Amino acid sequence: MSFKKTAAQFVGSIWFWPLIIAIAAWGAVVSALDPAGDHPGSWAGPGLTVDEGFNVNQGVRLADRLLAIDLAGFRRVDAQLPDHPPLGRLWIGLCHEFAFLVWRPVDPAVPYSVTCARTGPATAFAVLVFLVGTCAGRWYGPCGGLCAAVAVVLMPRVFGHAHLAALETMVNLTTAATVLYLASRWGNDPSEPSTPGNANQGIATMSNCRALGTAAVGGLLFGAALLTKVQAVLLPIPILLWALWNWKWRGLALMTVWGLTGLAVFVACWPHLRNAPLDHIREYLGRTTDRAVLYVWYFGRVIADRDVPWHYPWLMFVTTVPVGLHALGVWGLFGPGVRAWRSRREQLILACTIFPLCVFSIPGVAVYDGERLFSFVFPLWAILIGRGTSAAMIWFSTRISPRIVVAGVAMFFAAQGYGLWAFSPCWLSYYNLTVGGLPGAARLGLEISYWGDGVTRNLLAATAERVPSGGTVAVLPTLHPGQWNELLLQCPALKARDIHLEPWGTEAAASADYVLMFVRPEYLPEGFRGPLDERQIVVAIRRQGVVLAALLKRPPVGREM
Repeated sequence: MSFKKTAAQFVGSIWFWPLIIAIAAWGAVVSALDPAGDHPGSWAGPGLTVDEGFNVNQGVRLADRLLAIDLAGFRRVDAQLPDHPPLGRLWIGLCHEFAFLVWRPVDPAVPYSVTCARTGPATAFAVLVFLVGTCAGRWYGPCGGLCAAVAVVLMPRVFGHAHLAALETMVNLTTAATVLYLASRWGNDPSEPSTPGNANQGIATMSNCRALGTAAVGGLLFGAALLTKVQAVLLPIPILLWALWNWKWRGLALMTVWGLTGLAVFVACWPHLRNAPLDHIREYLGRTTDRAVLYVWYFGRVIADRDVPWHYPWLMFVTTVPVGLHALGVWGLFGPGVRAWRSRREQLILACTIFPLCVFSIPGVAVYDGERLFSFVFPLWAILIGRGTSAAMIWFSTRISPRIVVAGVAMFFAAQGYGLWAFSPCWLSYYNLTVGGLPGAARLGLEISYWGDGVTRNLLAATAERVPSGGTVAVLPTLHPGQWNELLLQCPALKARDIHLEPWGTEAAASADYVLMFVRPEYLPEGFRGPLDERQIVVAIRRQGVVLAALLKRPPVGREM
């Protein structure tokens, strides 16, 4: 009897189900990472995206120097590509080194494997799912925690980013940890009862020593977020305003400690800043404005990143999360008996969700890459989805059988998982029903394959089969010089047949009989922007009937696209 009671308490704990969901999510992601065929025994993952080569190359070199305890070498490698702080790339590199030992690619002579490197974001994603689920479970009960954890997994674009050797998942984790720590330690309202897991009731009731300790620990987390990616600079303003609103000058003093601690961690742990820190910080922050203009395909127009309309981030937020999850999040804000803005904890979470969207709505602020620049708002939104689910279940349970409510919620969440199934492994092309799914987004002229992840292992294998050995394939778009060489490096099938990938429009590509492309209209020649001629498509990757990437038979000379 005691064993059954202990088991029931174990299963009913706030962390048990988030842990189960996190482990399952990690397994699901790791089983589908291979972009180009270097791990043919696993399922195919998203195609190699544009920036992954930079992250993996730098991350592996940083990890090599760190593991060799060559700190001088680490500083030299870091200084060679200081476009981002080193923490995220170092994590990618360390996970690559471990995965390469236990899960070797087909060609072990390659300098690095993108598949192995992708285990880093996959692991960070699992930690993020557990963190969100545990915090929501502490605040809203085990059911709220379970549903918040599941909500993170069921957001196709968040799930898709977890498959890429990029920095988005790591910055999602570090920023969420920063916000949720403060929400947990200082977010209680005086009217809330104290619990063992949430014992204090905000700054006002804490001793100075304890409050300073909390601010310092929170600053360490903020420093880790700064060391991951520049988006973390969007946190201080909403957090400071929240502290001032609730605790006036004492809140300002503690936030000063919080911010200075984070800045000290940032400067101390990024070797590039050791020499001339002010100059290098200005240079680093200046890259967000003093750089080449990027272009966005928005409602059928090519728009410079600084000229994108104010509603772009809001539309991307609304249309890239399953509609049912949005509905539960709205219930968590406005539902019967729940008014999120009246609670300190939810004030902070809501402020850190809305503020980045507001910043990227300001005219002249560059915004591009779909949801990439504000991706960290989605895990915070999942907290409110967990809150809304818990509140909705309580409301419905007073009117119908609780068993029916539980079954209904389970089926409801299962329906929200359609996007994970239908878009695999091209989750970054997902749009919800508010725009008619991906076909509706394509008709409206929205971006359908910004990252190039539609150039999957299957498409590359078909290319290797169709193109004669030693042949040349014209490729487009080309966004940086080494983009397609990186893909060739990671694709054993193309290397085995000595197939060459040459950028469209170059002399080397002029005689190519085939064209390999992904659909990113703003960087495509005019002839490729409209619907593709089905007669020329040799093989294509489609989702919901929309072509994301394709191998085309090149038209005869004189009939060029």
